[in-house]
Amino acid sequence: MKKENQGTSGKNAGKARGKTPEKAASRTSPAGPEKTGSQLQRERDFTVRWLDPWTLETPHVNDLVYGKVTNDPGIDQLVESVRRRGVITPLLVNRKGVVISGNRRSVAACRAGLREVPCYVWDITESSDDFARLLVEANEQRVKGADAQVAEVGIRGTAEKPEIWLGMQRIKAERRERCGGIAVALDVSQRKRCEITRARKLADAAIEAVNAELEQGVVPTVRQIHYRLLNDAPVKDTQTGARYANDAESYGALSRVVARLRINGEISFDSIIDAGRELFMPQTYSDVGEYAEKWLRWFGGDYRRNVMRAQGAFFAVCVEKEALGEFFRRHVERTYPGACVIVCRGFASLSLAYQLRTAFEQSGKERMVLLAFSDCDPAGGGIVEDVGQKLLELGLDECQFTLARCGLTHDQARKFGARPQPIKAKGKAGQTVARKFEERHGTRDVYELEAIPPGELLRILDGEMAARMDVAAYNREVEALPGDAAALMDAQGKLYAALKPGNSRK
Repeated sequence: MKKENQGTSGKNAGKARGKTPEKAASRTSPAGPEKTGSQLQRERDFTVRWLDPWTLETPHVNDLVYGKVTNDPGIDQLVESVRRRGVITPLLVNRKGVVISGNRRSVAACRAGLREVPCYVWDITESSDDFARLLVEANEQRVKGADAQVAEVGIRGTAEKPEIWLGMQRIKAERRERCGGIAVALDVSQRKRCEITRARKLADAAIEAVNAELEQGVVPTVRQIHYRLLNDAPVKDTQTGARYANDAESYGALSRVVARLRINGEISFDSIIDAGRELFMPQTYSDVGEYAEKWLRWFGGDYRRNVMRAQGAFFAVCVEKEALGEFFRRHVERTYPGACVIVCRGFASLSLAYQLRTAFEQSGKERMVLLAFSDCDPAGGGIVEDVGQKLLELGLDECQFTLARCGLTHDQARKFGARPQPIKAKGKAGQTVARKFEERHGTRDVYELEAIPPGELLRILDGEMAARMDVAAYNREVEALPGDAAALMDAQGKLYAALKPGNSRK
């Protein structure tokens, strides 16, 4: 589109002096980096060419994205600057004289009465698919309004596939995935903030334990590492020769060593779950364009197909400890979207039981299956029964839900070689509870849920789920995921197309 004759002197008005870069034998001056390679010479000419600004054209896509230059409220100020100092930064044009970068400078030069402006030449046609993208990239630092920012998103577009949740598989006897996303590595080039000397053997054992869990696709807690170390207790202090034990002193030493390993970079911060310790920061964006681009690029990334919707029951996993809540939540989100996880943190509150009842009613299912995991101690069994009692108090009938204690049991603890702890019995009431526990189980040994290897806990959950669910219906839902991904990719492409300048949008 040829520039209109506005605000120029009479002798320059309407004239089209000079030639386009394609035909001009114009005055040149060497500038910019030296050309290297035949392709660079063909595409970009870093020799400054002096061209008549009246022969240059503003591309239609520039008006669509940024609006007409003649309507720019800051153009008058730029005209005065150009009249005093000339055009300092060369324009970028193609061989036909279509301006890629510098449309405001070109118009200002015409109004200021300049006879020539410096230009670089890029071998690209306006009809090329890359022309509009190049124009947007060349105007990256430009101050823009919200409409221009959104239009730029449509121009840039993306061929990236949305990260649709396709990690689930059909239920099989063994479906553990090896974890490749979280690495535990020793970077010897990284400066150590804390040196580990006397506890070096304990540190090495901790790294090995973390790696063993990650290889099974499990991100462990420090407590789970603690129990893994008890199977082959390392030396925790090379000076005294003391070995790691199932006591508070050893656990404290492990916690300190793990913290130092993370600071030193020997263990990734993402390789340990720190439940209950979270940073909250609301998501913000620098401008509308950043939001639109991020939203479209990751469109579908938070999509989770409810693979449990065809089940006859609503499934919930009840976990006693907050430290394991995140551990179970990640597995349920990845494998059983549509089921829920509740963390009791001891005995469940009435509010938590109410939320569980509400989720059950909203699912539209006629019954609920509640799979519980708690310590094998007097309180653990009581916690599971307490959840059921509160559901009854909230109006559910006994026939509406099944409460199953999946772990931890004495048989499971013995099967996996877990280390027992003495029962805690404080006061007369505590002694009574301990006696009843011993009468019921035939032993006073108690076990923490973390004493079971993390991978085994998930296998126990998978087995309980498979025994109570319609496996064929679950597999049909999983097999529908590739179709969901294709539909989302198609929708993403349509959204990008709708944002491109020139397309009608309501």
